[in-house]
Amino acid sequence: MKSFVIALIAGAIGGVAYSLLPDASWGISLASVITALAAYFIVNRKINSKLTLIVNATQDHIQSTQDKVRKKMNGMQNKPGLNQAAAQKTLEAMQKEGIEEAIKMLDPAEELFSWSILARKQVSTFKYQLYFSLKQFDKADKLENDLLLFDPQLVAMRMAREWMRTPFNKKSSPKEIEGSQIAKLFKKGTSRAKGTTGAFLYNTYGWMLSKADQSKMALELLTKGLDKCADEVIKSNLDVLRNNQASKFSNKAYSERWYSLHLETPPQAKPQKQKMRRGRNQGFQPF
Repeated sequence: MKSFVIALIAGAIGGVAYSLLPDASWGISLASVITALAAYFIVNRKINSKLTLIVNATQDHIQSTQDKVRKKMNGMQNKPGLNQAAAQKTLEAMQKEGIEEAIKMLDPAEELFSWSILARKQVSTFKYQLYFSLKQFDKADKLENDLLLFDPQLVAMRMAREWMRTPFNKKSSPKEIEGSQIAKLFKKGTSRAKGTTGAFLYNTYGWMLSKADQSKMALELLTKGLDKCADEVIKSNLDVLRNNQASKFSNKAYSERWYSLHLETPPQAKPQKQKMRRGRNQGFQPF
């Protein structure tokens, strides 16, 4: 990376310059190190400032898109005779367009990749989440090796993606499951995540085991989760498993957070019944 090269060159120059001073032989190495670190800090600070501007602008655009979609949705709900399916497609199209625009807004950050490894990973992590939200999994898959897996939600996305490609089944042995990429991601995620965020990963993994008719493993898993990072969803799913009702295992209480993994389809909103009023000489009319 260019920042390292510049730091090394600066360090060498600093060392040489210091060596020209009287009685400076003992501090040449120290001068080189200090100069190199200072140069690296200055360069990376400028890189991070540029990256922050790009990322913040992208996040603002996404927030603006969400606000527009919310406003459009509220306006639609006030219209009589609303076609739910058509309205949903309109809102999804708006959301998709906004996210695709956000992805393009990240393109200028690519010029920073040759300067900073971290910049590349930060942008790749952001893009992965956006591509995943659009179900453009082929594009998301190309970024897998450049992710910063600190966010539990991102870990859950990666687990979900692995499940889409290689799901467990009834014939999967405990050894195969424990050695799977899903299990490795789960362990990595729960080593950092605590409380509700950790519970979400436990329930996500538990759902996968339950779907594969691995109820015993799911029960053992959530029992551990109850001790480490309990929440009401873990308690509910544990009761289901203890009563041999694995088919009722559910993470719907997590709402959008769960459905954003694309493992289950969110329930469709029921069309609202139109209230009727009696118009003069016109029978009943909808509001």
